[in-house]
Amino acid sequence: SQGAGILSDIGEFLRDYAMLSDMQNVQLDFQKNLLEKDETLVYSLLDFCPVGIGTLLDKTSFQLYELLGILERLKQKGFVRETVPNYYVQVF
Repeated sequence: SQGAGILSDIGEFLRDYAMLSDMQNVQLDFQKNLLEKDETLVYSLLDFCPVGIGTLLDKTSFQLYELLGILERLKQKGFVRETVPNYYVQVF
């Protein structure tokens, strides 16, 4: 049952899908531990609702260029995305 195949049992499919989702969650948790201190701070200020640059600047002591660099690193690592210009959300 490795690789591509025919779907013959929905229960087996759901078990395989759940196992894949669990592995992805473990990988994301592991990656969160690899964030730098400044990345962790900015990431913790984000949620599923978009947060603007101004709000992040108010809640941190970073300069604009520093914050933009941190957000870019988080985007490259796949932890955040920019929903509209200058508004960011966590990627779950």
